[in-house]
Amino acid sequence: MFVAAIRPLMTAEVRHWLPPTRDIHGRQASTGSTAHRARVLNTPGSIISSALRERMGDASAVIWLLNHPRMIAIGDTFELPAGETLKVIRAERRTSGPDTLSKVYLS
Repeated sequence: MFVAAIRPLMTAEVRHWLPPTRDIHGRQASTGSTAHRARVLNTPGSIISSALRERMGDASAVIWLLNHPRMIAIGDTFELPAGETLKVIRAERRTSGPDTLSKVYLS
């Protein structure tokens, strides 16, 4: 039931960039990325604080990934379908039986 309800929502493709490596001289080299089906929700990037009544920073996008093959850490880089590259500011992982849903907040 869990996968049956979520899978039709995964209509976009995002790229999760692999961490860069360094050569013997300390130069950084790109190691590429992996592509994954996802549900992408764009958000305004700010919220109104209930206590201060001021604008605060928030996620610019939220993506859902089903059965993502590797752990997602704060600072990881994702490329959205529109070509926008954002960093992870928060990640949640929920497991239901054999399936795992990752909810990733990007800014």
